[in-house]
Amino acid sequence: MLKQLKQIIRNIDLVTVIIIALFLFTYTSYRAYNMSFTHDESYTYTRYIHGSVMEIISYNVGPVLPNNHILNTLGMKFFESLFGSSELVLRLTNLLGYLLYMIFCILILKKLKNPFLLVTGFIILNFNPFLLDFFTLARGYGLSISMMIISIYYFLKWLESNTSKHLSLTFIFGILSVLSNFTLLNYYIAIWAVYIICLLTESIKNKIKLKKISGHLFKKNIIPLAATIILGIILYEPIRKIVKGDQLFGGEESFWENTIGSLLSSSNYFQDYGAHFYSYSYSIISIILVIALIVSITEFIKNKFYITKTPALIILLILFISAFSTIIQNYLFKNEFLTHRTALFYIPLFWLTTIFALHFLIKIKIVKFIPYLFIIFLITALSYHLWHTMSVSFTLDWKYDAQTNEMIVDLEKEVN
Repeated sequence: MLKQLKQIIRNIDLVTVIIIALFLFTYTSYRAYNMSFTHDESYTYTRYIHGSVMEIISYNVGPVLPNNHILNTLGMKFFESLFGSSELVLRLTNLLGYLLYMIFCILILKKLKNPFLLVTGFIILNFNPFLLDFFTLARGYGLSISMMIISIYYFLKWLESNTSKHLSLTFIFGILSVLSNFTLLNYYIAIWAVYIICLLTESIKNKIKLKKISGHLFKKNIIPLAATIILGIILYEPIRKIVKGDQLFGGEESFWENTIGSLLSSSNYFQDYGAHFYSYSYSIISIILVIALIVSITEFIKNKFYITKTPALIILLILFISAFSTIIQNYLFKNEFLTHRTALFYIPLFWLTTIFALHFLIKIKIVKFIPYLFIIFLITALSYHLWHTMSVSFTLDWKYDAQTNEMIVDLEKEVN
């Protein structure tokens, strides 16, 4: 008994994270069980899930709308065939996705080998009410983030092992993230771009001749190329139909105003934190990104320009390139900037960037108390915010659907 107690104390960080994870999973599960089905979920259920698997994948069932988040729709179809059509069952795909999200967040954070960051980093990556909404709903947004986090984990594993297995898993889960929500194409582009950057820097470090670099790159890109061809075949018809039907939407001003601004607004979740909330938030985000950039470059130089040994720079590049991808699309094709839930995947990317930068700063003895103070402030603020926004009856984007179940019960009473 004493031996077991000592083991628990030695692993108090992991035990704490598991307790927090159990609380969050219980909370999201009860919400998935208790909340009324939203009209978007109902639309997916009535118009899409009763088509065949191939009809769902090729967008040959129901109206051509981005409402058909392929992997989510297939999950709804599968679980309904097993357990029926209750709210909880139809949302089970995203609940399981949340379980995977938490597990792989823990696995990524454990790579930092810092007990304090394991606990606080987990809180930072999970204590966002807007993010939690989409692990309780039968939509593809939360599921896409789960697949993205798994993909990032295996990419970090590839940095360590340089094996085809980990590279394949990186792109398999990259594909699944896109099939959950097409806006994750921006992540897919970013992870491939970062992979190529890794190959180029390693080629230069290993003094591979310029004439041989192209052949080296092609050979090393067989797995990503094969994955992209498969993804292209799957996505050709759905994207062609969506573009033809003019079903893309978003903001027209800028990435900063539309994407970041809308994520701040949604994450605020009906709370009033004063007139300066947005200006302070923009400033904090800017400072974090600048510090993350400086830290990443410093670590890159310290590691003698081995990018594969600089995970902070890898995460930052994924964030920057996925953001730059939407800016280029707006400039070249006039595509609107991602907003609110379509931009949701930037939240965990930003926080991962922050956590990896803080990890580097903590190792600098002279200033280590500053990141510790910032982390304590941050998790206190996030905990306070989550506590005051918790609800088991509605979500932010569909609050007006909160009383649908009560309305149906009242109608049944009227009829009977």
